[in-house]
Amino acid sequence: KILKRVIGEIRKKEEANWPASSQHHDDAQRYVEALSKAQEDIWNRLPKFERGADQRQKLLIEFVLSQDAAFIALAEYEMRESGDAVRVTSRRPIALLQPSRAYVENNMRLIAADSFKLDGDKLDEMLRPLALLHRR
Repeated sequence: KILKRVIGEIRKKEEANWPASSQHHDDAQRYVEALSKAQEDIWNRLPKFERGADQRQKLLIEFVLSQDAAFIALAEYEMRESGDAVRVTSRRPIALLQPSRAYVENNMRLIAADSFKLDGDKLDEMLRPLALLHRR
């Protein structure tokens, strides 16, 4: 249930960041649709009536940007917890999206800005070690 709310929040941010007039609107729509389908898939695979079963919906969202590639990978995962530490022990691929490179790059910057509450020069300073995301 929580993952569905998280996807709803991501949907709101994507719609705000990439309105219908935006060049990357279609990429954003495909991303949100893939997230919704992944959430439904994970929900349907959860053991519903097993006492003690882990009922958490676990969705790994990876934005990948390199010199040669730009994509978004969605996967269900298993993990091992030790105190506050979490270690991913396996993953089951759900979707691989290949939106435009500009969408991946700009969305990664927006996610960082939102997560760290930074913009402008402060965001650039934080992203300086990440050459593909740092604005010169």
